[in-house]
Amino acid sequence: MLNFLEIENFRCFENFKIEGLAQVNLFGGLNNSGKTALLEAFALATNYGDFFYKSAFVNIRNLKESSQDSQENLFYKFDTKRNIKFTSNFFPDSLNIYIAHIQSYINTNSYSHTTSKFIYITAKGQSVPTALKLPIAFDEAERKERKAEMLAFLQCIDPKIIDARTFATKAQSIYLRRSVEERWFPMENLGDAAQKALNYVLNIYALADNNQAAEKVLIIDEIENGLHYTVQESFWEQLFNLAKQFNIQIFAATHSLEMIKAYLNTIKKLGENAVSNKYWELFRSAKTDEITVTDYKNRELEYSILSSDNFRGE
Repeated sequence: MLNFLEIENFRCFENFKIEGLAQVNLFGGLNNSGKTALLEAFALATNYGDFFYKSAFVNIRNLKESSQDSQENLFYKFDTKRNIKFTSNFFPDSLNIYIAHIQSYINTNSYSHTTSKFIYITAKGQSVPTALKLPIAFDEAERKERKAEMLAFLQCIDPKIIDARTFATKAQSIYLRRSVEERWFPMENLGDAAQKALNYVLNIYALADNNQAAEKVLIIDEIENGLHYTVQESFWEQLFNLAKQFNIQIFAATHSLEMIKAYLNTIKKLGENAVSNKYWELFRSAKTDEITVTDYKNRELEYSILSSDNFRGE
């Protein structure tokens, strides 16, 4: 498990260190406080070993379609004379990345889930390194007798869902059936939330089935997107259970107070059955522009939510 990470000269971080990471980590903070950049750093540092020879770095920032300025923007204040540096318990030596490395990564082949130690789901719901084809991944998971878990995630969105399947003649979609209807209907009819929930669980399976990776990390930006506040607690419960079942470390970021409350309520509900967990706040100094991070114990987090009208997880 990733216990600590030091970052130098990467994006908004000149010198930054976070330590005492848990198995499930949730990050809050204002816009431009470094949440997305930190998630990207987790992804890049996690994938040590394949990092220099694959296109993880490129895929996360979509650099193949970006300008030279975008490549230079990966460096703190565009300082490409200094290298980007990651130090962690995942590897004995620091990772050093120069602008020439990044330019060479652009010409490398695409990544696949079978070689990656991490999966990063962006705020737009896109999976990096590569997007899963949900119907194919669904069928594979069903063959491994995981249908009940997939239905549990879908039932977070709509408790009346009682079954899901694909059809050979309609291979591009997953079809659902509700207790109040006899007909099957395409999952897309439920909107983005159902697809997002299923995308999470299928990506967890992709990590779990990767026998090449001893450490497995799921990273989710703006985890609240597409999830109504009434389903967020049951969603977190499923996420905690799968993290425990498959020994996967999770890093997620949110702007939503409701998502933070749901996270805290889930931890209280699971009690001793919950894996290790922490809520973190990122802050950017108005005077120095330096970014710092503070972790909240669960009692402190609960007190902050109850006692402050201004606490929004941002």
